[in-house]
Amino acid sequence: MRVRTQLVVMAAAFILPVVMAAGIALDKIMEGERKAALRGLSETVRATALIVDREVQGSLSGLKALGTSPHLETGNFEAFYGQAKAQDVPPDVWTLLLDSSGTQLLNTAVPFGTPPPPAVSLERVKKVIATQKPLITDVFTGPVTGKKLITIYLPAAASGGKSLVVAQAFSVDHWKKTALQHPLPADWVVAVIDKTGKFISRSHRADELLGQPARPELVSAAAAQDGLIRHTTLEGVDSYDAFAHSALTGWTIAVAAPVTSIEAAAQRAVQVALIGILLAVAAAVVAIAVFGRRLMEAFESAQVAAIELGQGRKPVVLASSIHEVNAFNFALADAGTLLELERTARQVAEQEKLNLLQAATQARQAAEAQNIAKDKFLAMLGHELRNPLAAISGAIALLEIPGADSRRLVRCTGIISRQNRHLRHIVDDLLDVSRLLAGKIELVKAPLDLAECVNNCVEALRTTEGDQKTRIVVRADSVWVNGDGVRLEQILNNLLGNALKFSMPGGANQCAG
Repeated sequence: MRVRTQLVVMAAAFILPVVMAAGIALDKIMEGERKAALRGLSETVRATALIVDREVQGSLSGLKALGTSPHLETGNFEAFYGQAKAQDVPPDVWTLLLDSSGTQLLNTAVPFGTPPPPAVSLERVKKVIATQKPLITDVFTGPVTGKKLITIYLPAAASGGKSLVVAQAFSVDHWKKTALQHPLPADWVVAVIDKTGKFISRSHRADELLGQPARPELVSAAAAQDGLIRHTTLEGVDSYDAFAHSALTGWTIAVAAPVTSIEAAAQRAVQVALIGILLAVAAAVVAIAVFGRRLMEAFESAQVAAIELGQGRKPVVLASSIHEVNAFNFALADAGTLLELERTARQVAEQEKLNLLQAATQARQAAEAQNIAKDKFLAMLGHELRNPLAAISGAIALLEIPGADSRRLVRCTGIISRQNRHLRHIVDDLLDVSRLLAGKIELVKAPLDLAECVNNCVEALRTTEGDQKTRIVVRADSVWVNGDGVRLEQILNNLLGNALKFSMPGGANQCAG
């Protein structure tokens, strides 16, 4: 199986479980978001119930304060009217004072002294006086204002010996302005339902439905306990309806949210999570693809390096982001370096061997050349030794002749001295080993007269046997040159010697200069 295929299988082995787990997680997320949305719905209901209870509790506190007013003790109802008027929230909340017959002694909704309407609250007033406890009514139509309202009754403590009841009436519009003012979605319905199942307040279709009965299934479910039901609202919308009881009033507060709205929040959460999962999977796929390409490139570079190493070349290492492949490539490069060093060392050894062979050949050739030069040099010096020795021998022979005069003595002594210098020069050449091996003669230059040099050579020849059969005549003019006198005399001696050797006996040789 190719590496790329194995990478795909490995990626699938990782991604498929992730996708399955993501599906389960998305389902859990959707369920969790749904429950969270429903919890939020229930919390909204409880918050609304607290608002209603707060309003009712505030009204009870105000009524309790009015029930202890000293104006009730003195019967100053006009002053009490002003005191009660200060607690109203017109035009939705106003205050009443009733006697034991249910007759309104005053009503802050109308001017003081307005004739009271027929008594319609006798039963409620009797119940409050009998129990000495507050009473909160269901929704009904007020006889004075003609508005749908609820009323809270409370016995007056300072009644001056009379049975009086203070009450506060709340128009249904008041609850719309208080309990229904939550910043909720537009399609949510908030309602307050009295103990008989009629709407005290409703956020939608209020003018049409206030005082009308709520859905039976909601009323029956709310009669048991707080909770949540799913049903169709009066608008025909499939909704989740959360409800709660007010312990103070006995009313039911309900908030209905369309199922689509609740599911939409869950779906948005699922969509966000799904997008995140898809992005993560896409990133994983891209990462696997990039890693796979890099891995394949690394393997291909390692393959090329191995082929180059097998061909005896140092592989070119390409940097990789994979540590192990880098280590393998560096190992190949090190092997190539060692191979190259070994090849270089072998080439160096072969070159050194060749150089040594060439050096040995050159040394042998130089030795042979030096030997030849030495032989030639020695041969030349041997030849040169004959000339001064012959001249010295001739001078000595002249000195041995009886009756030698002083002129002959000076002449022969000069010849011997001069030839002795030649011999010393030749011996110096012999002692100079470097010139001996190189076969070279050193020239010692100095100003000299060629004519004198020729005369000296002829004089030396005349003392030898070479001059016995041949007459030498010298006609020379002075010519000054910068040269080596010894070497020039050697040359002239050789020339004259050869001339004497090949001249006819008894002839005459002339030296002109």
